[in-house]
This record gives sequence, C-alpha cells and structure tokens, in this order.
Amino acid sequence: LRDVPTPFVAVAPGAKWPTKRWRPEAFAKVIEKLVDRGCGVVLVGEEGEEEFSDEVRRLAGRDVPSLVGKTDLPTLAGVLSLASALLGNDSGPVHLANAVGTPAVAIFGPTHPKLGFYPLEGRALTADLPCSPCSLHGEGPCRRGGRMCMHEVTPDEVLGALEEFLFK
Repeated sequence: LRDVPTPFVAVAPGAKWPTKRWRPEAFAKVIEKLVDRGCGVVLVGEEGEEEFSDEVRRLAGRDVPSLVGKTDLPTLAGVLSLASALLGNDSGPVHLANAVGTPAVAIFGPTHPKLGFYPLEGRALTADLPCSPCSLHGEGPCRRGGRMCMHEVTPDEVLGALEEFLFK
C-alpha cells in the first residue's frame, strides 16, 4: 500500500451471490474516474473472487493493485482501516469497513440495507423499484429477469457518494 496514492478507495467488487454483484463495467467506470482524479484504488475481496475482480481491472484499463484472495480477515480489516472509503456490494467487506470506522458506499439490489450492521457508516445506494428488495440474502434468481435493481444504480451516483468522503 506504500505506493498507492492517497486518498485511496478499497473496492470490493465481489459478493457471495452473483445476483448481489454490480456490473463489472460499472465498477470499472468508477475506478477509471477515481484514478484519473488522482485517487488511489486497491481491489479487495476473498479467494474465489479473482476472476470477477480481474475482469473489473481489465475493463478499467488502469493499473490498480489487487489484494483479492491475498488477505486474511485481520489483514483486510487493517487495509480497510487505512482506506478513505470502501466501495462494494452488500458483502462482508462493507460490514468490516463499518466495524473499523471506514465509510462504505454500498450497492444494494435484492437485499435491504438495514439487514446487517446498521446504521451503515457511509451510504447505501439502491434502485427505487417495487420489486426490491426481493430476498433476505440475495441467493435466488431475479424473478423479473435482468437484475434491474443492480443495473439502475449508476457510476455517477456512486462517484457522487464517494466524493462525500474523499474530496471534502
């Protein structure tokens, strides 16, 4: 992390259930804009999320370090405690960031932001759809098809939320 510009955002693009993952191209757009503004970005996540995270990195077209699958829980907590913010889906890193006092911008689709560690230190972004939330943990298929709850949250909304914590 010594070579990562500050402020830096930890980005956790993974989630246990694919239905809870924001689109890789949307994560990539946010990363691209953050890096272009001089902000550092570090990808984080657990073992098994490398392929999805690598796709995000490739689409971003920026050389950002990845710690995906390379940290244990205490090390991840340490990384998150140094970050200015975390960007992620409804997933473990969001809750861990909250536990260490790092604001999280979390994208919720099939699940509800008030389930888990509430109140969230940061911002929960959701699409205002009548079908969302539709699941307790996000494990089922989208009943309407297309996962609109995850597609309607835009990179610009996410950037606006992150700016609250990065560029005060």
